Amino acid sequence: MWIAALVVSVVCVAGLAYGLITDWNTPAAHTAPRGGSVTGSGFSLGLLVGLGAGIILGSLIALKKRD
Repeated sequence: MWIAALVVSVVCVAGLAYGLITDWNTPAAHTAPRGGSVTGSGFSLGLLVGLGAGIILGSLIALKKRD
């Protein structure tokens, strides 16, 4: 399970690094609208998915260690 957790974290960090490097100097396509409904960039959703994956992997590691 530790190997799975390390693989997931390495893939996530590599994806973040790739995204930062490739879009570093790219200007924004548009500005956020004033008022009305504002859509997020997905950062909150990414945090929730990462938290859920961390809980699942941590639980699996704890259950495996308990046996």
